[in-house]
Amino acid sequence: MAMPAVRKHLWTREAFDRMVDVGGFHEDDRLELLDGEIWEMTPQGSHHAAIVDAVQQILRKAFGEGFTARGHSPLALDEISSPEPAIAVVEVYSFDFLDKHPASALLVVEVSDSSLRHDRGANLQPMHVAVFQSIGCLICPHPGSRISRAIRR
Repeated sequence: MAMPAVRKHLWTREAFDRMVDVGGFHEDDRLELLDGEIWEMTPQGSHHAAIVDAVQQILRKAFGEGFTARGHSPLALDEISSPEPAIAVVEVYSFDFLDKHPASALLVVEVSDSSLRHDRGANLQPMHVAVFQSIGCLICPHPGSRISRAIRR
């Protein structure tokens, strides 16, 4: 008798969000859903956090009222992905995101130091599928690091 093939179980965003809501993951877990797979995010060091804070302040000023630069917050891109980019600039109205995460962003920025390979690969793939005006990857292994930018229209 043949054994059934082993299959990978992929998560939907709805099931993942439900697990988050009921405490199915440890509160200290830093997880994101990418193409149906749950990925553990790397810890944020002080260098990473400082860069994210600085870029968020710049983007909030640049985009002005009606927009916000959300840091490490989920985007509800499709039924199987809910990435948490370092920064996502989204249109905002008072309390828009109390019941659901935004489904799009005008600009997405990833700040990478130790997670560069992941951020350029699996992490950006779902975001490339979604149509953003711009996706950027800020690479900061040390002071004076470079900025790379990819534009999608």
